[in-house]
Amino acid sequence: MEENKTSTSDKFLWWLASADAQLLEGNRSEQRKFSLIGLSIMFTWLFATAAWTYFFHTVTDSTLIMLSGGILMGGIVLTIDRVLIAGLQGSGEGSKTGAIAFRVALALCLGAFMAQPALLYLFRKDINVQLALDREVRKQATVAEINRSMQPQLKPLIDQRDSLASIRASLDSQIVSLRNSYLAETDGSGGTGKVGIASIARAKKAEYDAATTETARWEASAAPLLSKINSDIDTLTAIQNKRIAAFDATENDGFLARIEALQHLIESNAALRWRYILLLSIIMLIELAPVLSKLLLNTKVYNQRLVLEEGYLLNLDREVFEKKYSEARKYSDAMHQS
Repeated sequence: MEENKTSTSDKFLWWLASADAQLLEGNRSEQRKFSLIGLSIMFTWLFATAAWTYFFHTVTDSTLIMLSGGILMGGIVLTIDRVLIAGLQGSGEGSKTGAIAFRVALALCLGAFMAQPALLYLFRKDINVQLALDREVRKQATVAEINRSMQPQLKPLIDQRDSLASIRASLDSQIVSLRNSYLAETDGSGGTGKVGIASIARAKKAEYDAATTETARWEASAAPLLSKINSDIDTLTAIQNKRIAAFDATENDGFLARIEALQHLIESNAALRWRYILLLSIIMLIELAPVLSKLLLNTKVYNQRLVLEEGYLLNLDREVFEKKYSEARKYSDAMHQS
């Protein structure tokens, strides 16, 4: 029972390594090599699935989408690895340089992209702190841009309101001055120095009353304009606050924002920069593992068998074709003679 189970698992590993089980029969050495190649592909497949699942975790909260996306992309990476390994077998092994360079470049590209979700997971605590800092910087820039865009509409209204407030302050100052002068004249502390309402005191009181009446008249005429100015300013301020609130409502913690935060961390922290390069290299080597394992574990016997089988099938097809062509030629000649 154990032997049957082991055989099934070995066949699965050979399938991962794009090997034909029939060509491996009776060759323990090649079987072990392809089992190791299959293991390297399997762990790369699992790593890709986990990395892509975390990638989808950064862009969605749906568990179904995360798992489906991770499994789908892991399957795509598995298929690409199996194609790469299959291309290094049989007659394809003769032209190694260009093919291997292409496969290594493809593996490096896959590894570089797959490394990003893994690095985001490893540095997630530091990235969360940097995200908060980046968000605050972006908010300040956004608020400054909103204020700049609203300034052409707000500035004339504010200047007009300030102008009215300046006129009101001037009128109030004049009233206070006339009131103080009138009171000083009545109590003898200023002006002529005589107590009581004399002719000068009455004249100053008339000036005070006239200024008060003029101020009241000016306030009555300026009140609608001032009310409209304040209403327009409140409306523009509400639009401004709504735009800022819309920015605050955005999460800004997606995949690209986290990549940007990680980049800021790398630029500002030399120790993190070297660890980032080291982890990136290790993760890219994980993606290169299937190709490297196939190159290091030279399966000459299997390749020879595969070449012989391909040659046998080519010769067989050639014989079949020649036989059909000969029969067709004979039939044509017979019909021609008839």
